[in-house]
Amino acid sequence: RPLRSCAMHMSSSRNVLSIVVDRELSGNARGLRSLPPRFLAGIDAGGGPRDRAAVAASRGHVGTGELLLQLDSEMPAPAELRKLIADLSARLGESASQREVFLCCGGDAIISRVLLQLCRREAGRPSARLPEGAPLDVINECTQILAELAMLDLQHAEALASRHELIGTLFLLMAEPQAVDAALTLAQELLSAGQDVFPLTAVPDLPGLIGRLSPRGLALVSRALAVLLAKSAEQGLDAFPAPECVEPDLCVVCANNAALLALPSFLARVVALLRLRSPPA
Repeated sequence: RPLRSCAMHMSSSRNVLSIVVDRELSGNARGLRSLPPRFLAGIDAGGGPRDRAAVAASRGHVGTGELLLQLDSEMPAPAELRKLIADLSARLGESASQREVFLCCGGDAIISRVLLQLCRREAGRPSARLPEGAPLDVINECTQILAELAMLDLQHAEALASRHELIGTLFLLMAEPQAVDAALTLAQELLSAGQDVFPLTAVPDLPGLIGRLSPRGLALVSRALAVLLAKSAEQGLDAFPAPECVEPDLCVVCANNAALLALPSFLARVVALLRLRSPPA
């Protein structure tokens, strides 16, 4: 009977978590705030024996659900934010059960919101440049977390790919040497995983962004653009435009092509990169 009771408890917990996931993805509920505090406090103990032993041995242990709730409630002070993100990143690498808890609590949605908030300025709209003094180390850590999750689970990659503002922000981050590697990795995953073709109109000030890239930066951004163009070809959308696809009512694929062709000296710079015998500096 105790074994049956335990199994019923675990089944009930999974049902609660499933509701949280569904509501978090659809945006129809308060997510973590809908859960009882006792559930959040003990959620880590739902993993394997090693996880339960670690929780029991740690006095004052703060569960992953509680950490995410702190992050979701309001933007913490810089030092506290840095610690929270570092703690969550470390837990994701501990075990599969910790990743499951993180995902069941909508951690990917919370981290993506934090990332976007750190990269915004002026009335919440994305800027062509990062805000002055933006914490690049925290931004990079958030991007790495999302990239790891996207590579592990196609379903979560597809969910993230539907957020055009997120992908547009990744293009912005590719102009930052400290953030480019993680941003490029995540962008490639999302651009290839999404159901629809990403519109380049979602990239803030694309001409200004491309224009200020170094040769190496342009080479890296071109990798993401190549994935985007391959996505169009994969869907058979790049052969011939429909007769009704004329300005100003262009489809996303034709609009993307027009946007790239309109970039000053973009093609000439890409051709110059192709002629280099060694990687650009």
